[in-house]
Amino acid sequence: MPRMDIAPPENQLVKLLIIGDGKIGKTHYAGAAAEHFNVLYFDGDVATQTIATLPTEAKRNIYLIASGDTISGGQRDHRFVDLFAEFSSRIKFKWNDTESKLASVRDFGKEVWEIQPSKMNHNDIFVLDSWTSLVESIMLKCAFQCGVDLANATTSQMRPVYQSAGLMATSFLQVIRSMPCHVIVIAHPDEFTHQTKPEGRRVSDVKETDMVIDWTKMIPKSTSKPQGLQMPKYFTDVAWAEIAPNGRERRLNFKTKNDRVSGGHFDDSKDMTKDYTFAKLVERVGGVVPGTPLDPMGRWLNIIPAGENVKPESKVLDGTESKPVKGLAGLTK
Repeated sequence: MPRMDIAPPENQLVKLLIIGDGKIGKTHYAGAAAEHFNVLYFDGDVATQTIATLPTEAKRNIYLIASGDTISGGQRDHRFVDLFAEFSSRIKFKWNDTESKLASVRDFGKEVWEIQPSKMNHNDIFVLDSWTSLVESIMLKCAFQCGVDLANATTSQMRPVYQSAGLMATSFLQVIRSMPCHVIVIAHPDEFTHQTKPEGRRVSDVKETDMVIDWTKMIPKSTSKPQGLQMPKYFTDVAWAEIAPNGRERRLNFKTKNDRVSGGHFDDSKDMTKDYTFAKLVERVGGVVPGTPLDPMGRWLNIIPAGENVKPESKVLDGTESKPVKGLAGLTK
């Protein structure tokens, strides 16, 4: 470990959690960071439309994975969590960008991205939009695994769902914390209420309506409110996206308060488009802002253009095998 007085600035990574209501500018903020960095953008919401409005110099550095849950046969799937689990556990994450799905050996003739997250660095940002959508997908998957109908589940039925979902969400947060690049995670607000039973009353005699509220705190929405309260420890900085009192300025607010999670390297509220751009946050912590981000091609991204993939030869009938064909052989089924 280097001494901190000689630690290279490349090691100064910002892991930013942005919490705020919908349509307040969080997606635009994350996308605009691509003016100075390469951005690998996992879109589980509707970020594509917002990103399309960004300047060309930003859009050319954004590599977007459309990862949200979908509706198939009248049922919502849990595609988002499945994709992120694949991304988190594979040395190479292989994505069929032509059809917006995981690549397989059958995807010859399609454009395929081979992504190696471990090779990302301070020139790059991983964006997760949003944690809320990923949590919804996690809950759906865990309910399915437990045989629980979320629309009609009882409290006792939900206990194993919450437990499984919490463990899965925590493992994803650990992945996010350990990524060797900058991170922006977008989240939405929830409220944690700490309650205690009335003094002198037995637990068995106390109803939920009798509980006394000790304090409340605004938190990011997660698989459970206790986990939302613990989420900041996985990030270097936690900010709230807000509209200024004048109604014209969109701000990031890092000010520490008793009634909400917040803080990190900063303790102020400033314009997110001028004073608190992501590049300026990186500069403030002593990190490196690349004027022109290094090309990720050959470093963490390999794009196999459509038409260059070759259909693998099948085994012949005499028992011998065909020669290996360069292309998509070896991709996950």
